[in-house]
Amino acid sequence: IPSNPIPKSNPHPHQTITSPSGRGRALRPGRGQPPLLPPTPPNTKKMTPSPNPSPSHTTMPARNLIPRARRLRTNQTKAESLLWTVLRANQLCNLIFRRQYPIPPFIADFACLERRMIIELDGPYHDHQCEEDIERQKSLESQGWTVLRYANEEVEKEVEAIVRSIATHLKIPYEFKKRRSGVSGMLTPKPMDQISPKAPSRG
Repeated sequence: IPSNPIPKSNPHPHQTITSPSGRGRALRPGRGQPPLLPPTPPNTKKMTPSPNPSPSHTTMPARNLIPRARRLRTNQTKAESLLWTVLRANQLCNLIFRRQYPIPPFIADFACLERRMIIELDGPYHDHQCEEDIERQKSLESQGWTVLRYANEEVEKEVEAIVRSIATHLKIPYEFKKRRSGVSGMLTPKPMDQISPKAPSRG
């Protein structure tokens, strides 16, 4: 038996390990250093699109919808502006709502992420694009969202009845807490007949 055993060969003789001091000194592998491993191959897995896209829309990345959502927030309809004054700042049942929220390939009028709820307001154009709205709602529901629809004139006439209807649909006690500063869409809470959300009709 030889007195000096033969050291194991370095599996990567062409590689060196940089000294921890960072002064450019190289250390040979096999002297108290872990073995060098070959680089990890790049991830070649392809990204798959979102399931069940609507056939009447082209799936778009969320980043492409953000500029459009910003324009919609700037140019709100009267009904959207009124409903937003009572949904913002956790006024309704302490729920957090977002307006013009991108959900590719769509932009929801209002969305509560915690409850997976979307509120859509329909204007006079609704009767002319009913089929498109039906496909849009089916696609959103297939992603786990609940969609409530109200007409613009209902919001403008009975906004408190709308928010009470939202709370009723969520099966939670109605509570409205007016924000400390700014203008709210409701001056004083008062009892009012509730309005049920409508479904897209075929005319």
